[in-house]
Amino acid sequence: MNTIKQDLTEFVQNTPIRPGTCMNFQHFVLANATAHVRHHDPQRFFNRHGTIGQCFKNAFLLVSEFRNELLYAEGYAYRNGSQMLIVHAWAVTREGEAVDPTWPDGIDYFGVPLDFEYVKNIAFRAKPFTGVIDNY
Repeated sequence: MNTIKQDLTEFVQNTPIRPGTCMNFQHFVLANATAHVRHHDPQRFFNRHGTIGQCFKNAFLLVSEFRNELLYAEGYAYRNGSQMLIVHAWAVTREGEAVDPTWPDGIDYFGVPLDFEYVKNIAFRAKPFTGVIDNY
C-alpha cells in the first residue's frame, strides 16, 4: 500500500504544469504538505463526527473552538479500506496529529496547515465554504 505522498507524486508526474499556468491543487499540496497521523484520542475534541461531505465546515468549526490547540489543514486523506486520493480538511494538533471531525475511519492524512485568520476571512466570504486551497 502506497502512502498518499507516493500516490500524489505519481499523479503530479503524470500531470505537469504547462509554462505560463499557475500551480494546481495537487502540485501545491505535494510541494507544501506534511504527513499527519491520526490523533490517538480525537474524542478529546468532540463527542460525535460532523456531516459527511462537509469536511471544510466541520474542520473550520472545530478549529474555531480549539484555536489555541488546533490548526486548520487541507490536503488529501485516505479512509479505511480505500486508497483513493480524496480532497479533505481536518484539524492538526501542534504535535502534527490529525483530528478529523468528519470521518471516524480516516487513516492517512497529507496536507497543509493554514493560517486560521486567512481561512476565516475566506470562510466568511464564500457561501458555502468549500475550502481554501482550491478556492478560486
